[in-house]
Amino acid sequence: MSSTPFRSLRESIPGLSLRAVARATGINPGRLSAIERGLFPTDGERATLLRYLSERIGEMERRTV
Repeated sequence: MSSTPFRSLRESIPGLSLRAVARATGINPGRLSAIERGLFPTDGERATLLRYLSERIGEMERRTV
């Protein structure tokens, strides 16, 4: 099974679990799981997830520089 974009982004960040993302974003873990399996997020969920995951990726990149 291929990964969806949100799952791929999350899994690219070492140690970041679905539950940690759910806690940080306020998105229910079951709903987030469904989004990661391909269910379309609302505009608000999409914006929240992209902002949070982008921030984590930025932090990860700053640590490696």
